[in-house]
Amino acid sequence: MPAQRARTLTLTLLLAALCGLALATDDPSVAALTRFYAAVEHRRCDEAMALRTGYTLEDCLSSMTGAQVSAERVAGSTRLSVIALDLVYPQGPSGFDFHGLVNLKAVGDAWVIDGGSYRAGGRIESLSDYQAVAGHAPAAADQPTVHPAPTDPGAPAPESVPVLPAPATAAPPLVEAPPPRRKRPLDLKVQPAPPSTAVPGPEPLIEPAPDPVPPPLGQVAEPISGPGSAAILAACWTPEQLSGRPGERKIKQRQPADHSPPARLAPHHPAPPLGDAFARSLRSVTPLNGRKLIALTFDLCEQSNEVTGYDGELVDTLRAANAKATFYAGGKWMRSHPERTRQLMADPLFELGNHAWTHGNLRVLAGREMEDQIHWTQAQYELLREDLLARPCAQPYAAAAHDEIPVLPQTFRYPYGTCNAVSLAAVAAAGLYPVQWSIVTGDPAAGQSAAQIVRGVLASLKPGAIVVAHGNGRGWHTAEAMKTLIPALRKRGYDLVTVSELIAAGTPHLVEECYEVKPGDNHRYDKLFGKGTE
Repeated sequence: MPAQRARTLTLTLLLAALCGLALATDDPSVAALTRFYAAVEHRRCDEAMALRTGYTLEDCLSSMTGAQVSAERVAGSTRLSVIALDLVYPQGPSGFDFHGLVNLKAVGDAWVIDGGSYRAGGRIESLSDYQAVAGHAPAAADQPTVHPAPTDPGAPAPESVPVLPAPATAAPPLVEAPPPRRKRPLDLKVQPAPPSTAVPGPEPLIEPAPDPVPPPLGQVAEPISGPGSAAILAACWTPEQLSGRPGERKIKQRQPADHSPPARLAPHHPAPPLGDAFARSLRSVTPLNGRKLIALTFDLCEQSNEVTGYDGELVDTLRAANAKATFYAGGKWMRSHPERTRQLMADPLFELGNHAWTHGNLRVLAGREMEDQIHWTQAQYELLREDLLARPCAQPYAAAAHDEIPVLPQTFRYPYGTCNAVSLAAVAAAGLYPVQWSIVTGDPAAGQSAAQIVRGVLASLKPGAIVVAHGNGRGWHTAEAMKTLIPALRKRGYDLVTVSELIAAGTPHLVEECYEVKPGDNHRYDKLFGKGTE
């Protein structure tokens, strides 16, 4: 090969799920290819499907994220571009990276990826070389050539896909492809969850046979959000300050009700919208490769006429067990408990989701009232995060924490488990994943004992489940139950992950409505609670 080639483009990205891919190229076909991976990374599925032929919503939802991408045009013509592509997933399962070739076709003024043209391996110096390694001879200018089926493992082999031949015009200068590495295909297909809305069947309570050497949790796909900052947590609070205090769980009534907004009505750095494809409620996830993953979630809700508590014993139990969890916090709850909120957002074990401002029923609320429940909560989180990073104790670590502590919550839980098409669209437009649950603990009922909570969760246990409980003083025996439940889950081979990690680790089970256990079971709440804010 010649010692010198035209410029080499390398895009290297080590990102958390839903973090963007940077674009740095003057070649429009390479730019289109990198835009596609950026769209997949952000789960902007409409954009991704427009950039690649044959790419479906299910493909987008099940594609792995957290990629390092190197892309370079190595051959082609004015209407055909052959790209040497490297994809590396540092946090993904080993052996699934990809190195090879893919071609794009000019469609009008745009470049579109030929979804059937992925081919692993191969080094080329010309379009004729490309046609040779692809398994066919150069074609006449007016004859389409046929490219072999893709070699993406896990992908169904499509029929032969036509590739546009090279016109008589001269090909652009050629450049050397990047060195080969162990690769994984981009589109690792995962069997989608069944569309049925039936309640998942129970997992036997008897001890199952252990999985053969289960992979470590670190091999789960890159999480959507950063995990927090252990350095800031240790620098800003002593163990005694982090521990629960007597009386913190107590719920106090407030009269008159507090309807005041936060100091900021909308976040200064809103997340990009997710698009209509995500305006559905996520009930559970089918994990990749059958991994036993489960997400424990705890609601921190507070209406306008009350100040609810903080279950320090629960949080202490999770920390002592090194158990990951997601807390769905209301905006007013965060304002009432600013220090506890900062501790939770800094703790690498936990992530915070949006649970509306004052626990409003978003199936009843409409217009500005509904939107305020969403955006005020995002803004309140942003204010507390800014305050945390500005503290002297956090300053030595603030630069790293800008990436480690999520800028905003990235998932949303509907209060009362109620929603409609309008509120689903509003949440997705705010850049939030609508997340519900698949297992109900029933912990707000005083008669629901810790033993009953444990039995109920284990009886409904399935990989990819999301468990709903409470951490605001309304979970009567939740902390006690977790002391038994967490070891029981691990004994059955389950890894505890955050909701963001769960979403990144498989295929989401999305439905068109929100409910507790089965469709329609919470319609009575509209009359019972009305707007639900007090």
